[in-house]
Amino acid sequence: MNKDLDIMQALSEKELMILDLETSREYKSTGITYLLYFLLGTVGGHKFYLKQYLLGVLYLSITIFIIPVFFFSAMINDSASVLFLLLPMFLGLALLVDLITIPYQVRKHNEKIKNRALSRILSIRRTS
Repeated sequence: MNKDLDIMQALSEKELMILDLETSREYKSTGITYLLYFLLGTVGGHKFYLKQYLLGVLYLSITIFIIPVFFFSAMINDSASVLFLLLPMFLGLALLVDLITIPYQVRKHNEKIKNRALSRILSIRRTS
């Protein structure tokens, strides 16, 4: 953290402006992430917002896979029903973990964006 602060203090005013523009463009909000979590959590809306596409597709796939199970559960044999019980449990556990860790996930995403922009600025500085 101190290293980032030292690097940022060494940047010129123009470089700081570029850094601010780059980070604000891809900045993610904890409030919006929670809103998406509560509205579209089971389909992975908050994961897509944080650009965690693989997890978003996983949440969406599980939800799409679970819905027909509830309608056709009488036709499913016992060995398959265990799988269909585990999937909602997995999704519920993952959503519970997300509820607790969303601030960390957003902070991690925003730091990654800032570090990527800083490295681009520093590489441009080295080449000129």
